[in-house]
Amino acid sequence: MLGTIRLLLRFVWLAIMVLGAKRLLEAIEEGLDQVIAQAESGETQGVPGSLHRLHDALHRGHGHGLPDSDAAGEM
Repeated sequence: MLGTIRLLLRFVWLAIMVLGAKRLLEAIEEGLDQVIAQAESGETQGVPGSLHRLHDALHRGHGHGLPDSDAAGEM
């Protein structure tokens, strides 16, 4: 009887862990969607601005010249 209860508790624990991981991935995806939407709208502060600056710095670090363009990449 005690073995059955332990086995049941292990399955419950596993289910909670799987559902928690799934929810975590959903939250990350929602957050990334918000950051992408902000970057597409021209946001220059916060995470989108930091990502844009990082992108530009990586291009300069690899010797790729950046063309004269705005944040959307249009010339």
